[in-house]
Amino acid sequence: MSNKETPQSQIETFDCAFAKDRVNYYPPDALTPYKGNARTHDDAQIEVLKASIKTFDFVNPALIDKDGVLIAGHGQVEAARQLGLELIPVLCIEGLSQDELKACQLADKRRRAGIARSWRLSCSILNR
Repeated sequence: MSNKETPQSQIETFDCAFAKDRVNYYPPDALTPYKGNARTHDDAQIEVLKASIKTFDFVNPALIDKDGVLIAGHGQVEAARQLGLELIPVLCIEGLSQDELKACQLADKRRRAGIARSWRLSCSILNR
């Protein structure tokens, strides 16, 4: 059985590896949102994410810790839930301290904010 076919009933622990080639597939409902997540997504942002997933599928996997708690990708996971997706790509990161996990979350937030600014600039250039 490939990783993409892992049914939720067989998930006892999350298969963690800090390696780019270890993307696994899990049901969005099996993932736990990080309670201290600094970013929220309004309905319009979720709609944009849903459209992106429908058009391009997942460009980046959601990031989780060894307990299945989201490090990054909260909006993607919510969009996937709303789309009714059974499985989504997930990269499990282990071996980081709590401080390193928080730093990883903040770095991801800053990176995504930069992408959003670049995307708006690209759209404005394309619309000229």
